[in-house]
Order: sequence, then C-alpha cells, then structure tokens
Amino acid sequence: MLYKFLLILISFIIILACSNEVESVTSVEPKVEPNFSEKPSPKAKLKERIKEIKITESKSIYDLENEYDTSNRLIELGWNKPTEKSPEFAMTDDLSLAALNSVVEGVSIGTEYLGNYGPLKVFIIGSDIDEAKIVAKEFCEWARKDNIEYCINKDQGIEIVEMAIYEGNNGFAQHSRHLEPPNQSFVMGNPDKSAVKIAIHEYVHIYQNAHIVDGWWNDKEDYVGLPRWLEEGSAEILARYLVGDYADYLRESLNIAKYFKRDNPNISIRNLENEEDLRILEKKDCLGGHCVGTLQYETGAVATALLINQTSMDYFYKEYIPKIAYLGGEKAFETSFNITINEFHQIFDSFLDLSVEEMMSFLDKYQE
Repeated sequence: MLYKFLLILISFIIILACSNEVESVTSVEPKVEPNFSEKPSPKAKLKERIKEIKITESKSIYDLENEYDTSNRLIELGWNKPTEKSPEFAMTDDLSLAALNSVVEGVSIGTEYLGNYGPLKVFIIGSDIDEAKIVAKEFCEWARKDNIEYCINKDQGIEIVEMAIYEGNNGFAQHSRHLEPPNQSFVMGNPDKSAVKIAIHEYVHIYQNAHIVDGWWNDKEDYVGLPRWLEEGSAEILARYLVGDYADYLRESLNIAKYFKRDNPNISIRNLENEEDLRILEKKDCLGGHCVGTLQYETGAVATALLINQTSMDYFYKEYIPKIAYLGGEKAFETSFNITINEFHQIFDSFLDLSVEEMMSFLDKYQE
C-alpha cells in the first residue's frame, strides 16, 4: 500500500515538473531586434522644407510677354519696360554739388543693375525752407498735376517742406500711374554719407512699381503686387548688396528679427498682409520702435535673403519681380519659388527659431 502511494506521488511530481517546463517555454517572449533609426530632428525637417523653395521651370518673361493678350493700359504704354529717357534731377539751391553727385551715383548704380525705368524725376531737399517750398511745387506739378494745390497744401508738398524743417535725410517714392502719360519720382532729404544707399533703395521701389500694373488706377479693386514685407525688405537688401554692405546688414537684421520674435512671438510678417492686423500694429511699439517698420525692413530683409539664397540675386530681381506684371503678385511668387506666400510664411517662422549663427551659416550666398 505504501509502495503504491509512493509510486503515485512520484508520478504526480514528474507530471507537475513537465507541466511547469512547458509553461516556462511557451511564456518566453520572442526576441525582437532593436530599431536604432531616429526620427528626423526639427532642424532636419526645416532644411527639407527650405529645399522646397527653388528655381522653377516656369515660363520665362519672354514667353509671358508674347502670350499676354489682356488689354492693360500701362503695359501698352511701356510702363514695365526700360525707357530711353534719362532720369532728371531737381535740387534746392542750398545743397552742394557733392550732395547732387551722391544721389546721381545711387540712381546710376540702380539703373545699371535693374535697367532704366521711368520716366523718372528725383527731387533733392536741403534745410532751406523757402527753397524746399519751390521744389515741393515742382514735385506736385510733375507727380500730382491732376491735383496740384491739394498736393502742395495738404499732402506730399507738406512732407517735403518738413524734410527741410527737421533736416531729415529720409526719402519716399511716388508712382503716378494714373497720369497721362504716367511717370515716377522720388524725394530725398539732406543727403549725407548714406545718400548713395538711400538713392538705390528708392530706385528699387521705382523698379518694383514699374512691374505693378493692376490696381485702382486700372479699374481693379485689389492691389496686386509685392507683399509689404517683401517690398521694403528687397529694396534694402539690394541697396546694401550694391554698396558692399550685405553681410553686415544681414547679421544686424538677423539679430533684430530674432529679438523681435522673442519679444513678440505672436506677430510675424504675415500680419502685414491683413489690413485689420496692420492697423493694430501701426499703433504698437516693438523693440523701442514701430512694429511695422521692423517687420518691413529688418525682418523683411531676412525673408528676402532666404528667398535669394535658395535662388539667386538675379533670379529674384530680374525674373520674379517682372513676372508680377503678367501673373499678378500671388501667382508670380508661387511660379517663381515653387511655394505659395502662405507656405513661405510657415517656413520662415520656423527659420527664425534657429540661432543667429545658424541662420548666418545657412544664408551663405553673397556674404563675401
């Protein structure tokens, strides 16, 4: 009896041991090889997105000119073509010949690179108030001959006289598309050591607006042309490049744009394209100055530099801008750079998250 009991007990122990062994074998997890592949970093993703900005194989200016069959008064008048008429200059008598020559030099540099657009007249103002009033009248008779008295007493004539009163060395451009025949002009105050650069900047506006042919003056409701940030940014970038100050100005602009975004994370160049946002920004100060000015100039200059870096200086100014006359602002941008303006806004916002040194290193063209 004891023998049978021991035999049964030994059998039970053997069965239990085998059962545990099977269980332990079946419960072993299959061996999985580790995956060492890493997800792309935000910087790597940004670089890939920036690569989307590139020269396209869209139609050339020559093709667009030949295919354009829409009636447009300004194009028919040759507004967007170089003219054989040389720029004219009017200056207050209190300024020196050296002041005149510095402005003439700036215009000459601009026309040599971009072509001679106009007809153009340049008005140079000193600090003599009576002389400024004489030249202000001459300006109004040239640029605002449809409403001379209003110009003299309530509009740009007042601004010109204020240049003399406050001895300002600023400038502004006027594009009189509505006149018959249309003409262009710009005004500069009290030329100093920056006169050549300022004259080039104002001439770039002449060139830009020679390729803007649609708007209220042609019975079009919408202003179609360059985004506000690109209009000022590209004028200053080219002016600095042509006087040999590109790299220093770019670094300065990168620092200012970086500080601006740090202090104003919810404000960007895209806000300049929204009229309601623009009105709010015009009343707001940023970095001790006007928000709009910083977005247009320094931040706009960095945005322009990014587009130029992905294409070229010549492509930006001599291919993209002239296309605006035939395609309009948005389509010209998209067909020239392979992305929409809104897509560029997104890429540029991320680009400003890089350090200044990283941005300078990336924008490696034209820094020599």
